[in-house]
Amino acid sequence: MLHLKYAPKQLSECVANLNVIKDLTNYLESTTENTVCVVYGNIGSGKTVTVNLVLKDLHLHKTEINYTEKINKSNLLEKLEKTQNTVIIFEDSQFYNNDLYICLNSYYKNRKSLKKIIIISDIVFSKIYNVNIISIETKITNIKIYQKFIKNIMNMEKIKKSFILKYIDKYSNNIRSCITNLDSTSMYYNTNDNNLIHCINKLSNTNDIDDKINIINDNYINIQYLYFENIHMYDIDIKTRLKVSNAMIFCDTFNTLGYNTQNWEYIKYILYVSTINTSNILQTPPLNLTKSTIWSTYSNLCSKTNKINVLLANSCFEYNYEIIKYIQNLLIHSLNNSNEDKIEYICKKYNIKTFETLNDILQIGYVKKKVFKNIKLIKGINK
Repeated sequence: MLHLKYAPKQLSECVANLNVIKDLTNYLESTTENTVCVVYGNIGSGKTVTVNLVLKDLHLHKTEINYTEKINKSNLLEKLEKTQNTVIIFEDSQFYNNDLYICLNSYYKNRKSLKKIIIISDIVFSKIYNVNIISIETKITNIKIYQKFIKNIMNMEKIKKSFILKYIDKYSNNIRSCITNLDSTSMYYNTNDNNLIHCINKLSNTNDIDDKINIINDNYINIQYLYFENIHMYDIDIKTRLKVSNAMIFCDTFNTLGYNTQNWEYIKYILYVSTINTSNILQTPPLNLTKSTIWSTYSNLCSKTNKINVLLANSCFEYNYEIIKYIQNLLIHSLNNSNEDKIEYICKKYNIKTFETLNDILQIGYVKKKVFKNIKLIKGINK
């Protein structure tokens, strides 16, 4: 995914949202009481990336609340009450704005607080009686710098595209879509959402894999995610549903690994499994399709919070999710039974050479770090 490959790694690399950087920095360094900062803007405009880079630049720690967690008024208020010495970030707040509004109003009622709270939302956040709101909208603050950035990507990727200024203007401040669709070459299959049903029909009715790949490449930001976000619209039996679910688990894993490691080779697996494999499983799509947004709730959470550990300690290890889960089960069983010989056998068979790789495999699938019995048995594996 080009938008991930060329995402800024530090504040000095940002070419958009310079207003967010300035105003958010001022907020975080201020001593104003009972003040909350809201960063809002279109999907793909760089809200989360910019906020995280500002925090990184200021060496501030964060506590993030994401809508994929169990969210209710009680949990939100508990986070507000108990979180100390870190910046609280409410991510994707548009999904729970009402509850958050009530909790913030309750928290700040009859108290003064210097606590720093950032709300990230696709929409403007409502005013709150007991809170000062600083609202910052994401935007392309310097169009010339942004145009130069897009042209540099095209040069690096050897992409040729006509009417580049018109192309950039088409996406407004949706930086993600603008960058990702740079390598779309087709004039017929474009990124217009009205073409989604047509494209999926073509995918389902075409048996030639090259034709499928061409359709997918030219509609990458939309088609890649479309099947899984609309699976509930299909009238299919449980066996077919499980086939699609297994494909989604695979793609979740590789999407997260690609994002966390910045190794975009992982993303190539998703192309085949998410769309080509799924188009062979599912029949003609329903009449109404929901516009695609993110890969999935689970993978979005993993990507943003880095919950799945990196499995790159061994370049020659076979990164197949089913194999990893199988090895994980073998390791857990061996640790529980203090079977050092079995652990050594696993390492030799699957060419695992470091403790870090073994530990990463053990943690796969757990949202919170899990403590395993007899873990010391594998700590000397790389000695």
